[in-house]
Amino acid sequence: MKFIRILLASLALYAAAPALAANDVALPRYTGDKLSLDFQDAPIRQILQLIADVSAKNMVIGEDVSGNITLKLKRVPWDQALDIVLSMHGLGKVEEGNIIRVNTLTNMARQRDEEGRVKATQTRAEDLVTRVVSVNYNTAEALQKTISGSGNFLSERGQVSADARTNSLIIRDVESSIGQVVALVKELDSPTPQVTIEARIVQVRPTFNRNLGIQWGGGFTAYNGNSSLAVQGINPGGTQPGLGVFSPDFAINLPTADAVAGVGVSFGRLIGSPLSLDLRLSAGESQGLTKIVSTPKVTVLDNQTAKIEQGESIPFQTLSQDGTQTTFHEANLALEVTPHITGDGKVSMEIKVAKNLPGESRSAAGPSILKREANTHVLLEDGETTVIGGIFERTQVDSSQKVPFLSKIPILGVLFKNNSKRDDTEELLVFITPRIVK
Repeated sequence: MKFIRILLASLALYAAAPALAANDVALPRYTGDKLSLDFQDAPIRQILQLIADVSAKNMVIGEDVSGNITLKLKRVPWDQALDIVLSMHGLGKVEEGNIIRVNTLTNMARQRDEEGRVKATQTRAEDLVTRVVSVNYNTAEALQKTISGSGNFLSERGQVSADARTNSLIIRDVESSIGQVVALVKELDSPTPQVTIEARIVQVRPTFNRNLGIQWGGGFTAYNGNSSLAVQGINPGGTQPGLGVFSPDFAINLPTADAVAGVGVSFGRLIGSPLSLDLRLSAGESQGLTKIVSTPKVTVLDNQTAKIEQGESIPFQTLSQDGTQTTFHEANLALEVTPHITGDGKVSMEIKVAKNLPGESRSAAGPSILKREANTHVLLEDGETTVIGGIFERTQVDSSQKVPFLSKIPILGVLFKNNSKRDDTEELLVFITPRIVK
């Protein structure tokens, strides 16, 4: 009778409990309706039945669940109260839909072992089924390693093998396991995104940088999506402007700290459409200010490397006991790009540009090779253009023109000959535009 009075009092307290304030937030993993419990030396089975009534779930209690409990809980979620009661008496639970099974931890472990033995017996009794799954976008060998290495999809009797000729997987397992393996293969065998890399490799004279709109010196302080930005650099006239916002309409603006020509390698980003860049390059070429070396275009899979090379192999002969041997030294322009499509639709690229030129000195080991190399990692929008500059090539030419015989006359011979020196400096600009193939 005493227990019934305590139980009724607790239920009355629960019914009269005021609504929770907005700032009374339970732990994130407990979302059940809240209740209050105040019992002394009450049977645990009765407490579990009370929690089951509040939760509106079916509860199955094992026969070994027994004992009494004393607790006082005020406005706690029912699922949290259930966990507290179970942990105090060494009990566990298994939720299956709308049913909660409660038993001792020992019985639950014994039951899991028994269920595992029964399942293993059923698996051994099942007939093996063979299924051939064609792989379209991946390689069968790679998927075989993934499935075999996971250890969670095949049964103890299951096995998977790859057929390289047909690029197919041969799966042999029981019917209950083979379905999830086939579903995994279809999920992993998805098309790999592709990226088209458009490159423009251009040799320009320093005077063309101004015409093209390249601001090698400058510092970004604001950028709102158009050509209006704050820049502090060197004007074409050589004056040092103050820091301010203006609209230079540069095709390219490279945020280097100071405007220094011919030192190191510079990286930048194209502001404007690639079409305007092509028009300016074509105009510069017609004026003799630029030379478009190459405009390669290649499509590559995501996370794969695309390599473009242009140049020559210089033969070099060496003498040995076996005779004359010819070796080749590469003097070329190489561009390597490894794109990665990010989750938000941008393109991250690892870029490597190398230009090797034959040097003037030669030795027994072969001609010297002048190497210029730049490496960077950039993040661009789809269709945006980045530029790499600062790779210079200097050409010095001494020429002489003279009239035969007359140019050798003492004193007067200088009137019949002409000596000239030319010192040209050209810069290599590499424009790279990634486009996601859709």
